[in-house]
Amino acid sequence: MGISKRYLKIIALSSCVFFFSCASTKVDEMNDKKIDTQTKLNKDNSEQIVDTDSDYKRFLEKIDGLEIKIDSVPKDATKTKKFDTPFILKITKTSNSISISDVEIFAKYPVSRDETTLELLYETVTLKIDKDSDNSGTIEFVPPPSLISVNGEIKFLPKWTTEKERIEAEKLAISVPYKVKTNLRSAGGVISIVEYKKDGTAIKGDSISSSKLLINLIKSGFTKIGNDDFSSAIIKNDKSLIFEQTKRYNNTMNYLIFGTVKYEDNDSDSDNINLVGEVYCMELKNGTLLYKTIEHISEKNMTDARENLSKKLAESIAYGI
Repeated sequence: MGISKRYLKIIALSSCVFFFSCASTKVDEMNDKKIDTQTKLNKDNSEQIVDTDSDYKRFLEKIDGLEIKIDSVPKDATKTKKFDTPFILKITKTSNSISISDVEIFAKYPVSRDETTLELLYETVTLKIDKDSDNSGTIEFVPPPSLISVNGEIKFLPKWTTEKERIEAEKLAISVPYKVKTNLRSAGGVISIVEYKKDGTAIKGDSISSSKLLINLIKSGFTKIGNDDFSSAIIKNDKSLIFEQTKRYNNTMNYLIFGTVKYEDNDSDSDNINLVGEVYCMELKNGTLLYKTIEHISEKNMTDARENLSKKLAESIAYGI
């Protein structure tokens, strides 16, 4: 029996050694698989980086020797209506054998305003060059009717997909005016501008700046427009009260242009008269603010300051409301 037990112990011990040996082999195999997998992943990542660099290199080859020129810019459009003629681009390429037809162009232009800040928001569309083009081509682009009036720019540049490409594309970008006048020029409106003295006191009643603004808006094509006095509500900066007082028009007017003209602090080294005009446009159907503009002017005398400030305000309004 003692010998049998001894044999049993040896057999048991041998079994344990065999078990651990098998386990060790499986662990090694798993580790080998992990190493192989990691090697494959590293290889894939390396290839991906190479592909990205290769794409960037191809992009540089595409735009090498590329030039974007503006052949024609249309006249101002009117809000909700298309431009009468297209923006016409002339695209040329003077380097390597890559066809210009492989190049696509981005057009970036304003389409709306932020509801809170009224800042311009932009849309970008892709324009294609004629496939039959060799080393030069023409693109004609007519944007859809604008839902806002705007005095801005439209930018043309090579189409890009990564930040590195964007930096290079911007070097070839070209911008031209993108101007859409308001469609409210004949809708009927009212102006009320309050002027302030140099000591900060408001001048109630007739306003020279209001009259000058009226004249310059008429020169810009506005009709059915005149001055009225909302100075008390404007001084209080109470837009709800302003809207309440406009109800006397019984919906015969569509908008109110109102605001202030004030002195700005003069530079210590200048004797110029510095004025700032802060003007709003309110829709009289519901009291919604359509537009806000702030314009500055510096002139030698008050007459020129008022006149030139009113011109700047009129232009801003014509392309803003």
